[in-house]
Amino acid sequence: MNTLRNLLIKVYIWGKNFKNKILSKSKNSYQNLHETRTYNDKNSKLIYTMKIKIRSLITHELLIWLGSLGEIFFALFILSYAIYPSVWSISLILVGVLAVLYNNQDIFVYHPTEPPESKVYIELPSLYNLPYEKIDLITSDSVRLHSYLIKQPNETALNVPTLVMFHGNAGNIGQRICIAHYIFHYCCCNIFLVEYRGYGLSEGSPSEKGFYKDAEAAILYLLNRNDINTQKIIPYGQSIGGAVVIDLVNKYNDRLHAYIVENTFTSLPEIGKELFSAIPGIFYLPEIFFKNQVK
Repeated sequence: MNTLRNLLIKVYIWGKNFKNKILSKSKNSYQNLHETRTYNDKNSKLIYTMKIKIRSLITHELLIWLGSLGEIFFALFILSYAIYPSVWSISLILVGVLAVLYNNQDIFVYHPTEPPESKVYIELPSLYNLPYEKIDLITSDSVRLHSYLIKQPNETALNVPTLVMFHGNAGNIGQRICIAHYIFHYCCCNIFLVEYRGYGLSEGSPSEKGFYKDAEAAILYLLNRNDINTQKIIPYGQSIGGAVVIDLVNKYNDRLHAYIVENTFTSLPEIGKELFSAIPGIFYLPEIFFKNQVK
């Protein structure tokens, strides 16, 4: 207890010295301001000087108030830590764990290595006898994306819609070519398969904002082509790709013919609450605790 008392006395003395120092500066500023006012008020230089002095006074008074408040909080912190050290230790550990979980939420959302060969082996459309172009997209933040454009033959490509496929949170575009095969033959569409950053052969790391940039790069690329009908571009999102499509529609609604979302959730925070429902209190967490926000 003697150690705690000495510590609190030191804190008090430090705060008092700090306050006296600020008060001394404020007193000098008041004196200078009084001397300045004795000159001609019509002089613009004098008025400017007065403004500077007034600002200085306000700053000094604010520092006095903050210094006093700091003394109180610092003393309360020392006192509470001395009385309940275990509570503070547990609180600091809990905050650290929550910070780590917050920054690593993407691990639970994005799975570019499922199945394990997804980053190594990507099927080609030619395996399904589909004509295609390999496209390297460059996003607004200079990330290179791997993609396939599967076009209908000859003049047909100019008259049919172009479906832009945004896949789910696992795998790569090669695993969706079987779907593109049926769309190509039975719906008579062009298909643009886009591989998100961090997936397959694309560069970068997956993230919510990054996915939105990837989708935007894909749409802007198609709008600049002259061998497809740019009035009939249809984004198609599966699972997490649906959230990407919805964001895209908000930005380019007037440039898109339609949009499709398949098996898409209402929001990632709601999905997270369902997946981790066994954690007590998870349903009462505010949205700010989720890295990936509601769209």
